[in-house]
Amino acid sequence: MDGGGRLNETAQDASIIIADAYHFKRSRRGGGRGGEEGELVAIDKGFRVELDELLRSSAYVLGKGGKGIVYKVVVANGTTPVAVRRLGGGGGGGDRCKEFAAEARAVGRVRHPNVVRLRAYYWSADEKLVVTDFVANGNLANALRGNRRTFFYCC
Repeated sequence: MDGGGRLNETAQDASIIIADAYHFKRSRRGGGRGGEEGELVAIDKGFRVELDELLRSSAYVLGKGGKGIVYKVVVANGTTPVAVRRLGGGGGGGDRCKEFAAEARAVGRVRHPNVVRLRAYYWSADEKLVVTDFVANGNLANALRGNRRTFFYCC
């Protein structure tokens, strides 16, 4: 796995953790848009992509981890790279889908320079996707230290 893959994977993990904290810290508000099962939901209103495009574009693997595989996908306009995390399969519909949608919307509202922006998500019985901005170059440790070069010493 290259450095960019580690950065994307770690940043996405952080986004999911922040969503959990944000979701449970804030009081629940009724209503709102609740992504239905099998629906690709764009969090960012300016983001346009087809589900088939995300599912077919799995050639460039950024990294693999306990929460799934992360791919780099360049969307239709040919200039916008995004990171697509394919979460592990497994069931879970109904309430789990609604909880995931609520958390995704919460993460979608977070604007912070150290948090990768969530663009879209998809939830179905067979497939779960999280689409975020693609962050190139390096890994999270280097980014947090101001992109200083890391040296490894042996023995």
